[in-house]
Amino acid sequence: MSASVAAKRLALDQDAIGPSMETAGTKRELRVLQVFSVLSVGGAETWLMALLKHFSECADTLPVKVKCDILLTGGEPSVFDEEAKALGARLFYVPFTRRDSLRFARQFRRILSDGNYDVIHDHQDYVAGLHFAMGLGRLPPIRIAHVHNPFFCVRSKLSSSSGRMIVMTGKRLLSYLSTHIAGTSNEILLKYGFDHSMFEGKHLARVHCGFDVSRYEDRYGQTHSELCREFGWGESARIILFVGRLNTPFENKLNQKNPKFALEVARNCIAQDSRIRLLMVGSGDQITDELDSLADEWGLGKQIRLLGVRHDVPRLMTGSDLFLFPSVEEGLGMASVEAQAAGLKVLASDTVPRECVVVPDLVHFHSLDAGASVWANQALRLLNSPRGDLTICKEAIKDSAFSIQNSAAELLKLYAETDSAANNIPCGVKSSDHTEFGQEPYGQILKRRIKQNVFRSITKVMGNANGKVVLPTLTGPARGLRFSLDLNAFAEPPYFYGTYELNEAKAIARICRVGWTVWDCGIYLGYYTNLFARLVGQTGRVVAFEPDPRNIQRTTTNLGLNGFHNVQFVRAAIGAPAQEIDFVISSNTNSHIRGAYIGTDCADYATREQIDETIQIRSLSLDEAFEDSEIPNPDLIKLDIEGSELAALQYVEKITAELRPIIILELHNPECDAAAWDFSQRARYTLESLDTGKTFRSHAEVGGTVLCLP
Repeated sequence: MSASVAAKRLALDQDAIGPSMETAGTKRELRVLQVFSVLSVGGAETWLMALLKHFSECADTLPVKVKCDILLTGGEPSVFDEEAKALGARLFYVPFTRRDSLRFARQFRRILSDGNYDVIHDHQDYVAGLHFAMGLGRLPPIRIAHVHNPFFCVRSKLSSSSGRMIVMTGKRLLSYLSTHIAGTSNEILLKYGFDHSMFEGKHLARVHCGFDVSRYEDRYGQTHSELCREFGWGESARIILFVGRLNTPFENKLNQKNPKFALEVARNCIAQDSRIRLLMVGSGDQITDELDSLADEWGLGKQIRLLGVRHDVPRLMTGSDLFLFPSVEEGLGMASVEAQAAGLKVLASDTVPRECVVVPDLVHFHSLDAGASVWANQALRLLNSPRGDLTICKEAIKDSAFSIQNSAAELLKLYAETDSAANNIPCGVKSSDHTEFGQEPYGQILKRRIKQNVFRSITKVMGNANGKVVLPTLTGPARGLRFSLDLNAFAEPPYFYGTYELNEAKAIARICRVGWTVWDCGIYLGYYTNLFARLVGQTGRVVAFEPDPRNIQRTTTNLGLNGFHNVQFVRAAIGAPAQEIDFVISSNTNSHIRGAYIGTDCADYATREQIDETIQIRSLSLDEAFEDSEIPNPDLIKLDIEGSELAALQYVEKITAELRPIIILELHNPECDAAAWDFSQRARYTLESLDTGKTFRSHAEVGGTVLCLP
């Protein structure tokens, strides 16, 4: 283990850590980065607020000083933001979307570097894997992915290819990059598939959200009277309480709280007992309006009240008579646990995990298939039964994993497992600390393997029969252009990232003008052809010179993906004057004219080359193309012809004398470097390096990708 990892060791169980801390006289700071979408009124977010408050109020009794920062990938402020700041958390608003993924990665990595965190605790299920991959090399030793939402939410993503890709890729990445997988219940860990063999060796932990039990006071009669006065009801009212997010439409399957069913149950109850009232708490203006309209339509607008977001849910629970919980699916059902702390009877659907039961006499389960009328009968029976003894209920919750004290202690145990986590997978340490296969850093090997598995997953989900995947370029001048790519081929992922020959692409974007004609010599899959087609616009033209029919086919496909119709193909190899020549198709080197080579040694290149096929093609010099009346004259020429620059630059006298086009020239061997210098002297062109911007002053300096300016 490296010194950097050893320095982060921390045993947080009281027996091990107490004496050492007392001896040192100071408390170590445990730095944690929490990752949420937004700090809205949800179970996990409410738990985080309770944790921050607990860590602040109990700082003197905790074995370490816990410092939490919060990364918000929704990029927007919400309900709990100011409270979190007041409790000492720094908030980072960094949107995580497909469009902003690279910007997110840059900012995320900066946050990780600056924060020097011991733990990253990500609460966004499989998406945590994508986050971890973007922080690779800067991740802390403890990397926890925490699952709160019911699997219902994941199933909804599987209906689209992009959703399936995110789910499969995120899950695979978690198997590599996480040290711990936490779930709000054992049931949810199984539903998410974390019992699969790919997670063997990971620490799977049930970590319940906790809350402050002291907020629930023994004053039902007083609070019930207050609520009846607040809502204009007689004190004989029997109050049913529903708490849950209402921020998705009825038709959207993500609305697992089932509010319309709750409304139907209340309607049936009121029909049998006029004292029954319903309070519905939850965010979502659109749904609130729809439910309000429905209640008014039934003539129950006074009996059914939709309250929106409330910050006094413990008070509402204390003064109510029944908690209605008809969820389609739940990760755990924390609201039902809180209801038990208030001594409130709970009528829940049988899809809610039984792990939510702390006081068995209070919680009753029923199938949703039974219908609203049967539920109403059960609700009326429970309403006529006595409440739970609040003292007994509170003590039961205090002794359970749901009290904030026990929940925080369980969490700190996970945060303490630095040793086992660091030994599990070394992506949280500097890559120089671990090596494998000689001197190659282990971190680099790991990155490569992760990318390979991610690309295999993407190809499996989104690929066609030939293993090609249509993806947009993520960044750079070609951003947004779509290409059919083989992500498992070594050379093609950079087209997806937008990092392929970035200096050259930026120079092209800077130089090229609308209305120009560009000759693209050597096109492969048409990355530059498509970029040129976009830059010159509908009034411009691109002439693509390419001898390999496979490359012409791929480029045609990619042009179709982007809707470009301003490209003309010439099936010929730019080089020597017109003749039939041998063209080598190779699987382990770039295809090229026979005799051309890449590197410093022609003989060595020939011995390494695996020739799959040799075909006859037509060569064409630049001067001959210039004299062809069917080929428009160029303003810009790009030459990337795999070592044939030597021949091509010998036949440019007419075109450079009469047109003086700008030339972007990729040089592939020393003979081509010399030919480029000779050309510049003959044709009176200036040569600049696209990598450094430096003007070449001698033959010895020439090499790489060169901008030739008249």
